[in-house]
Amino acid sequence: MLFHESERDTVWVLDAFATKHPDTILRLEFSDGESYLCVFLTAYESDNSWELDEGLEEMPVEYFALGYRVIEVIREGRHGLQVGEYFEISYRDFPALVITEDGAQIYPASK
Repeated sequence: MLFHESERDTVWVLDAFATKHPDTILRLEFSDGESYLCVFLTAYESDNSWELDEGLEEMPVEYFALGYRVIEVIREGRHGLQVGEYFEISYRDFPALVITEDGAQIYPASK
């Protein structure tokens, strides 16, 4: 399976954090200010095999995704998520900032 090159610095960072701290509540904030408090649920690979049936000339790009559950809406935005809903994070739709409840910055990674 081919994965997108930008995943190393995005979803893999969150996946590594979730492996070590699976129950930590995270604040996911998008570039437009939309933000949520969330808890990690699962990680998985995309399934784009249906695209092959549509006669595409190029192989579809597979990607790694993380599933989260919203526990608090801090600022609504384009995703329109509500408390209790689940959503997917991938390199294709990644937050601009990820921090823990106590303010530790997870993404972007500190240098």
